[in-house]
Amino acid sequence: MCFDYGVDREGKRVRKYRTFDTKRDAIRAFNEHKVKMDRGRRSCRAKKNSRTLSASYRKSWNRTVRAPWAAFAAAPCP
Repeated sequence: MCFDYGVDREGKRVRKYRTFDTKRDAIRAFNEHKVKMDRGRRSCRAKKNSRTLSASYRKSWNRTVRAPWAAFAAAPCP
């Protein structure tokens, strides 16, 4: 079974191969690998990026939704 570890510093895929006696052992190992990879990605990058994403989202929302709505709401009724 092939386990994918993402890319290294040079941009090349990192993969490691393992063999198992039973299909059940292979599925269990694969699921554990997926959990470890998800936890590693979230703990390293997501915290840093979530602040950036929410700040940029807030800026774009203010520019595209809030500002036009404020101008519309401030306009006198005909």
